[in-house]
Amino acid sequence: MTSKQTPGPWSVYVRKGAAMSVGPSHNCTVATVCCPPVGDAEANARLIATAPELLEALRGIDEAYCRAGDSLSREERAEDRKRLMAARAAIAKATGEGA
Repeated sequence: MTSKQTPGPWSVYVRKGAAMSVGPSHNCTVATVCCPPVGDAEANARLIATAPELLEALRGIDEAYCRAGDSLSREERAEDRKRLMAARAAIAKATGEGA
C-alpha cells in the first residue's frame, strides 16, 4: 500500500508568535497551527506531526490482527511485538508523553 502524503517523520517548528509549523523540515510545511491558547496549539501541532507514525503503526497492528489466528513463528511474534511497540511510541509522541 503506497501513501500519497508527504513522507514522515514530521516535527513541530515554532514560528513567530504562537504559530507553529508541522512538516519534515522547517523549509517544508505540511500544516500551520495557530490557535490560542498556546498549549492547545502545541498539542494540536504535536498530534498532526505524529500522523505518519500513527498511520504506519495502525497498518502494522492491522496486519498483526489479521494474522492473530495463525500459528506464528518466533520471528513473526517478534515482528508483531515491534509493531505494538511502534504503535505505543506513536501514541506517546502524539500525546506528548514521549517528549
